[in-house]
Amino acid sequence: MEFGMILLGEAGNYGDDLILISVLHSISKTFPESKATFLSFGNPIPLEEVRQHISLPRELKRVAPVRDWPWSRALQENFAEADVMIVGGGGLIQTWQHSLKPYQWLRHLPDTPAPVIGVGLGLGPVSKDWVQYFRKHDSPFDVLHVRDRQSQELALDFGWNAEIAADFIDEHFLEQLITPMRPKAPSNSLGVALRAWPGLSAQELASHIESVQAQHEIDVVKFFVLESKAGRGPDVEFTHQVATLLASTATEIHIYTSDNIVDFTQEICSTRIAISMKLHSSAVWGYLGVPMYPIVYAPKISSYFGVPYTGLSVFKETVDPAPHSDYPRSEDALTQALNTLGSISAPVQRTTFTPASRLRFQLKGLVIDGTNKIRRSLRRR
Repeated sequence: MEFGMILLGEAGNYGDDLILISVLHSISKTFPESKATFLSFGNPIPLEEVRQHISLPRELKRVAPVRDWPWSRALQENFAEADVMIVGGGGLIQTWQHSLKPYQWLRHLPDTPAPVIGVGLGLGPVSKDWVQYFRKHDSPFDVLHVRDRQSQELALDFGWNAEIAADFIDEHFLEQLITPMRPKAPSNSLGVALRAWPGLSAQELASHIESVQAQHEIDVVKFFVLESKAGRGPDVEFTHQVATLLASTATEIHIYTSDNIVDFTQEICSTRIAISMKLHSSAVWGYLGVPMYPIVYAPKISSYFGVPYTGLSVFKETVDPAPHSDYPRSEDALTQALNTLGSISAPVQRTTFTPASRLRFQLKGLVIDGTNKIRRSLRRR
């Protein structure tokens, strides 16, 4: 059995790489002798090292996204041999980053009768043009589980059948991943996971960190940057900016670069108290029972802690994670779908894109990318 996987894996994001590992693990439990081909964005995880701690499919193959030239089929051909396609992770079907983001992900689906399973997806926001487009076409998914109520409501508005499943990175998965890693014993350290965000002041954060450090008599502050491009990026710069303001405090900065996923995870586990702004650092610390001071910047963070979302909020007291969701786990939803593959009847039209619409999106993408490149060049002058 060969699986094709469309996720934001190996892009230098700790949470997305954990989701990739979780999906691979789900496949291996049901089809241990399978082959998995997955999209890789150039920051490889040491999968053979990870395999020592958690089971993965027998054979793994990376494919890279390439330029989607007009009339090209290179992206679909990456997965032409797949028996099953899996599309997973949040932020794939939305337009707030780019007007063609839904096409940029769904264009990878091959024009074959292979069943398509969507799981753990976060949908929206989506522009009116895309809402109208999806309403006019059948769902690209044979089975679809989204990660929250808002995503389900949007999918149903498109006319897609959709169930809800909780995030992949939960206590059950983390127990399977972290326990065999033999994480470091907690030291007298404060873990801090931040991201650059409009309205978030480095000075305000430094004062908050110093207050928490003094209250708990912390010896060292350990910063964890969960997203970077080869060790660089806005979150890296912002974290260094905050760290330099802690003049009288011993600090360490740990930057996630995909190739250090085991060491990075072990280091996160070594903290006693945490200030967490990132969802998957919160998930790890929540699993370990580490008291957390949340920084909420998005509904997914408020939902994790069970607090109302009122915009950017820096909590001055610890907050426990919300009780377990009543929704099924994403890993269980995927396993169930894999166990019932024989009953999935694939539609004739395997993707939402006809040759004509695909060509239209390809040409539009070239125009948008070319225009943005010219604008960036003019700004540098």
